[in-house]
Amino acid sequence: MDKWCDIELYRKIVESHSEWGADIELGALNKLSEIFSLLYGVVKILRAPKGCPWDRSHGSLEFIKDVLEEVSELADTLYKLKSGRAKLNELEEEIGDIFLVLFMLISALEDEENFDLLKSILCVLKKIVYRHPHVFGEKISEFELQNRRGDEVKSEKDVLKRWEDLKDKEKGKHYWLKYLELASPMFAAYKLQKRAARKGFDWDNPRDVLDKIKEEITELEEEINRKDKQLDKVSAEIGDLLFAVVNLARHLDVDPLYALGKTNKKFARRWKYVEDNMPDGASLDEMETLWQEAKKFE
Repeated sequence: MDKWCDIELYRKIVESHSEWGADIELGALNKLSEIFSLLYGVVKILRAPKGCPWDRSHGSLEFIKDVLEEVSELADTLYKLKSGRAKLNELEEEIGDIFLVLFMLISALEDEENFDLLKSILCVLKKIVYRHPHVFGEKISEFELQNRRGDEVKSEKDVLKRWEDLKDKEKGKHYWLKYLELASPMFAAYKLQKRAARKGFDWDNPRDVLDKIKEEITELEEEINRKDKQLDKVSAEIGDLLFAVVNLARHLDVDPLYALGKTNKKFARRWKYVEDNMPDGASLDEMETLWQEAKKFE
């Protein structure tokens, strides 16, 4: 058996690092294990032949939509908590919802694809330990890791560089090309930029990215104003502009998907107010007045 798939290895790792100030208490870990087992059991009951017809009828594709929705709600609650507009118990509830829909998804995959949760968790344990040799190297030296604890790892930048180097070794140098296949081009742009940044190809600060955005706007205006305006060139310039905006969000530690999602919801709230209150055949000025009214309610 692959040594990386030995549960005992990770048990020893956790036990041996209890003195690191990581607040590791095996009794608490056992309690967490029991709680997750109970949640898993409840989900299996819901999806059993005598369980809930709704839960039983849903497959993995339906549950993945629920996962995405719950993650969005969790992000919204966390941002509110950090700004004093939500309470900790609200965040706890949202995280609980995440675990629920994840276990629902796992149960559906077990039924559809012979999915093995144990293998999934062992896979992520292997990855996280293997890519942190500066932390775990002394405990896993028998695996002949090239990078051991004691190597020069002085900053977050060093850690990220090593992470990418180890990932290259595992998956191949150009594994990141798969990002182009992601359903969201905006998320792909974010991942591609992070890859380049971890290799040292990045702007020094957000101001530089802001200047790049201004440059892209100028180039877009030039294409729009051409007498022989060509749609493909305008499209290319808009793509460059969007890419630069995503880059600015990354530099400011803002999730561009979350930010755009929030703006979508804000627009929807305001436009709903306009639609609900405007008369038939409303003029642009009348709609603008209602739009400004809607902003006052936020």
